[in-house]
Amino acid sequence: VVLDTQGRVVDMNAAARRALGDGARHALGRPAAEVFAAWPRLVERYQELQEDRVEEVTLDDASGTSVFELRLTRLFNRRGFPTGRLIVWHNITGRAAAEAQLRQLDERLRLHVRDTPLGYIEWDINLRVVAWNSSAERIFGYTAREVLGRRIIDLIVPARVRPYIEQLSASLRAQAGGTRSTNVNCTRDGREIICDWYNTVFVDAAGSVQGWASLVEDITERVRTEDALAEANQSLQARIAELSTLNRISHSSVTEQNLSELCDTVALELIQLLDVSEALILLRDEACDEFVIVADQDVTPNARSLQQLRIPRQALPEALLAELGTRSVQLHGQQFWSLLPLVGSQAPPERRHSLLLTPLLMHGTLQGCILMADERRANVCGPEAVRLAE
Repeated sequence: VVLDTQGRVVDMNAAARRALGDGARHALGRPAAEVFAAWPRLVERYQELQEDRVEEVTLDDASGTSVFELRLTRLFNRRGFPTGRLIVWHNITGRAAAEAQLRQLDERLRLHVRDTPLGYIEWDINLRVVAWNSSAERIFGYTAREVLGRRIIDLIVPARVRPYIEQLSASLRAQAGGTRSTNVNCTRDGREIICDWYNTVFVDAAGSVQGWASLVEDITERVRTEDALAEANQSLQARIAELSTLNRISHSSVTEQNLSELCDTVALELIQLLDVSEALILLRDEACDEFVIVADQDVTPNARSLQQLRIPRQALPEALLAELGTRSVQLHGQQFWSLLPLVGSQAPPERRHSLLLTPLLMHGTLQGCILMADERRANVCGPEAVRLAE
């Protein structure tokens, strides 16, 4: 609609006629305030016009309330004198509704990112931080001001893990994976933590990667709890195996017909329970003042049985016998090799590494011992093995 300097309507296009309806037939030459009487807000806008402007205005028409994009332009002649005004309005109700919905969704997303207990981080293609929420601050200890625009990978990833993270980033750039990972990170105060990462790639209309967003969860305590439960379960299974073994030994002590068979059973159960390659039981023969090997169980291929071998008591070091009178003893090094000839062993150094001797006591007196050895490892005498043997 074109107005002259007196605010009268001097021209309008077909779209304006359709919008004005019956009022358009007699609009030319009439004051615009009368022509637009149904839209007082539009009248306010053009009457206040001091400079060209574009704005949105809500007007009521036959279809109800609508949103219009209103363009108000001053008109001048060739000499620069004002000749009138041009009013252009365009119904943008649908677009305005879509934009309002988009703003609402954007606000919801903003609140979700702000309040989620997961760390939210946005990166550009060069791994520089674009967004960093309060949960990310809590997890890693850095404020948004400290990390925005920086390659935070240099701060929150230990040096030994960075090659893996660089490879992961390359996969994200190529859209070839990397959307889910669990890895070690580090915090501002130097602690190492374990985090789950969920990554979403951002692409433009051409399909080119522009960056990605990450949701981060600190699972350090959960991993520790799971490890503790696994360790507890392993201990429980070991305890069950121990009780089962002791039950079988107790049963054997009732059902076996002689001491030799009972000792064989105990030696075999110890091999399985403690995961060693050999177990011997020595009992003292007081009449001869000797120790007799009454049981020898050895899982080593082609092993020679030492059963019934006798060892004079005086051949054993007094210090060893005194120590055996109070607790289990592990022998290794020179002590270990000095005892081998006593049991008829010519084993090369790689054959047996160490021995664990557990005393058999009656009323505080040494009556024999259980001897365990393993060729696969140097130490067979962990605290748990000693406890089970005793």
